[in-house]
Amino acid sequence: MHYLQILDGYEVRNIWQLVLGEVESALIETLLDYTNGNQGRAARLLGISRSTLRKKMALYEIQLDRYKPKRSDTIPSDIREAVNPLQRRFDDAGRSALSDSANARERARTRD
Repeated sequence: MHYLQILDGYEVRNIWQLVLGEVESALIETLLDYTNGNQGRAARLLGISRSTLRKKMALYEIQLDRYKPKRSDTIPSDIREAVNPLQRRFDDAGRSALSDSANARERARTRD
C-alpha cells in the first residue's frame, strides 16, 4: 500500500518490478554482507545459482569489492610480521618435502 500512496494518482507501469527491485537488491546486499562477499554461499541462501546472483548483482549495480575485507584489515600488522618468517620456513620446508618426494619417485622409476 505504501507505493500506491506515494504514486498519488500518477500513472506508473510495472509496479511489480519496482517493488521487486528494491526488495531483491536489499536482500542480495544483506546476504553478501552476511557471507563476507561469498557469492556461492549467498546464492545458496537465496536458492539461486551463482551465475544468476552475478547477473542480478550487475543488474542492480552491486559491487563485490565492497564486501571483501582488505588483507591488511584481516590480520593486524604486528601479528602478520611475526607470522611471515614462520610462513617462509613452512613454505621452504614444504618445497623441500615436495622435492624429496619427487626425487624418491624418480629413483624408484629408474630402478624399475
